[in-house]
Amino acid sequence: MDALIQSKPSCLTDLGLMSSADILLDTHLVEIVPALPNLMRIDLGWNCHIGNDSVRCLLFGCPLLTSLSLAGVKLLTAEPFWPMVVISRPDDEEMGVPVDSHTMAVIKDDPQVYIRRSTVYATNLCHLDVTSCDDVCDEQLMTLARVAYGTLTIIDFYAARMTPRGRVRDQCEV
Repeated sequence: MDALIQSKPSCLTDLGLMSSADILLDTHLVEIVPALPNLMRIDLGWNCHIGNDSVRCLLFGCPLLTSLSLAGVKLLTAEPFWPMVVISRPDDEEMGVPVDSHTMAVIKDDPQVYIRRSTVYATNLCHLDVTSCDDVCDEQLMTLARVAYGTLTIIDFYAARMTPRGRVRDQCEV
């Protein structure tokens, strides 16, 4: 990993670090992400020591990222994906919030609330694979799929493409 960091990998667009066993840690990814401004695709599948910190760092630090494969990452939850869903009122700054059924129930009848995909966080991400990620909440992913309708393909726990039943405003119940 040190050799990769020292090689100044700023020109990398694709990176495959699948099944790096005990070698790859959250701290390694957090350290290398600033050196990957042009990264577009990364496969981190089946790494047992990475989780929310490195995924959040990738989504924030790699603005060109279009594809993120996290199949089998067991320390991952839906938390790094929350900022992709923005719930705001007119003239408010956008803020990602947990996209659970309680939040949706509170806002669904408020015509002043806008629910949309973030314009500053993971804006280019169009493919997300969370196959066999035990702690990633399907309910939250489905809400994300509905908010990002047509711009983001999510592969769920069972390796199936999540198919939203409409946009969030068309059908607010989660």
